[in-house]
Amino acid sequence: MCKWHGGSYEGNVVLTIRRDGKKKRINVDRCIAELIAALNEAGIYTEASCCGHGVRPITVALTHNRWLIICNDEQRQEIDKVFPSLLEGTAYLPGKNASEESDR
Repeated sequence: MCKWHGGSYEGNVVLTIRRDGKKKRINVDRCIAELIAALNEAGIYTEASCCGHGVRPITVALTHNRWLIICNDEQRQEIDKVFPSLLEGTAYLPGKNASEESDR
């Protein structure tokens, strides 16, 4: 995914966000800067982030020890293997719930 830099900080940009009425400057991978800016503008405050540099999912540390992970379908399938009982029959997954797709 990361075409901007091969793991160096040269591809980072500095965003100025407003948090708790104060301006704060944060370094962000260029390829996810718009996402990080939008989250913070919506009041979903970020503590840290990484685009994954093409080898890992995008990972965003949010406040209150919450995490946002954005992944491609191959990565999602690997995550599903870790939590099979949570997803089996409860979530709509394109291509997996074929009988439900005809109803949509």
